[in-house]
Amino acid sequence: LDLWRAAVRVGGVGGVTAGADAAGGAGAAGGGAAGSGAVGAGAAAGALLGAVRERLADDLDAPRALAVLDSWAASIIAGSDATSTDLRASAALLRSTVDALLGVAV
Repeated sequence: LDLWRAAVRVGGVGGVTAGADAAGGAGAAGGGAAGSGAVGAGAAAGALLGAVRERLADDLDAPRALAVLDSWAASIIAGSDATSTDLRASAALLRSTVDALLGVAV
């Protein structure tokens, strides 16, 4: 969770405070936002979103879905996206994905 929140901060996307999800989660991202595809985040973020969905569809393979999310967050932190716009969009999509598919406010 700390890794995901760090990725959201690096991307310059507003998040929630560390205790918000424990208190019922003030959804920082709109419900279902992850279903909107790559909001300009590029093919890489879209592919990662697809990978998370695929893992969850595979009998709720949460450990592998979380591994994809961790890898995604690490790539945001490493600045692997080409531009700050891409970085921000990727971070926003990560936040929306975690919120919509896992119910965790980041």
